[in-house]
Amino acid sequence: MKTKRIISLFMCLVMSVSLFAFLGLNSSAATSVLILACDKMSANGGDKVTLTLSVPGGISGIECKLNFDTNYVSNLSVKNLTGDMIVSGSDGNVAKNNTYGRVKCVYAGKAISARDAFTAEFTVKKPFSDYRTVFSAEVTEATDSEERVCFVSNHRIICFPDINIKLKTTAEEFEKSKPWYYNAVEYVAVRLYINGYQNGNFGPSDNLQRQDFVVILANIVGADLSGYKTCKLTDVDMGAYYGKAVAWAVDNGIISGYQNGKFGVGDPITREQVATILYKYKNSPEVDNVEKTLASFTSDGDKISDFARTPIAWAVQNGVMKGKNTTTMAPGNTAARAEIATMVMNMDKNGMFK
Repeated sequence: MKTKRIISLFMCLVMSVSLFAFLGLNSSAATSVLILACDKMSANGGDKVTLTLSVPGGISGIECKLNFDTNYVSNLSVKNLTGDMIVSGSDGNVAKNNTYGRVKCVYAGKAISARDAFTAEFTVKKPFSDYRTVFSAEVTEATDSEERVCFVSNHRIICFPDINIKLKTTAEEFEKSKPWYYNAVEYVAVRLYINGYQNGNFGPSDNLQRQDFVVILANIVGADLSGYKTCKLTDVDMGAYYGKAVAWAVDNGIISGYQNGKFGVGDPITREQVATILYKYKNSPEVDNVEKTLASFTSDGDKISDFARTPIAWAVQNGVMKGKNTTTMAPGNTAARAEIATMVMNMDKNGMFK
């Protein structure tokens, strides 16, 4: 019997009208994204706008809502629904009671090919400059025959087959069963800060290479990479996916490379290197009680490299980073993707990427 659970939501609560579609999740699906798109980014009064909810291949048991603000749009009509359609009202128009209307689109538990779930047309009553302030999508619950965990946020469903914990029958049991990195992976995944692999896995225990961490940082902060054509570090290929991000980081004093003039492309990034890059991104602020902070790591505090002592003290004091335990920092250990996800989440929650 399939197990259900309510999945966490991140959405705008001011949206007042809901359009429902029922889909589902095939156990073989990789990372999946549910896309809500509008044919116009902005619109004026009297314009017609069309919203499309697109479903990736292999999806079938997820309950979705399209929300829209009736202060801005009216006269909803629904077109091109697929699956078994149930519509309130006549002629494809949704019957409205004050500010509420509903359409159901049921896929009866089958995996479907990639296609549009539905198209909804609206008449604009009041101008808006960004359709995302008027419309949003959310997923309220999911069913998964393999009891895999899927992370859900506005417009997105992210499923990682390798984060495979047993879903329990109660919320309390589920909370107890979660791995230590669960919340961090959910946080970075739904925000697209750290993506999964092409095979759909997240790889929480995998190492991350130095250039990939810089790419992640540039993505999170929205760095403008357009003007970068060269990099002074000799092993950086400006034609590669990471080239402009590394050049940006060098130009902004976030990284300086090795003493041999190389960046270290392909090298796994260490915990102390991650702390140092994040510290430099924050413009190397002054840090008090550096040695006192590091002295608590009695088993290996003396092994922290000179360049990383202040950055690690800063990271610990600001809740960005913890030791492996109360006495061990493991500064030279390679940083696992789950550890990096945790540091990114901690910084972002504290507004440190602004």
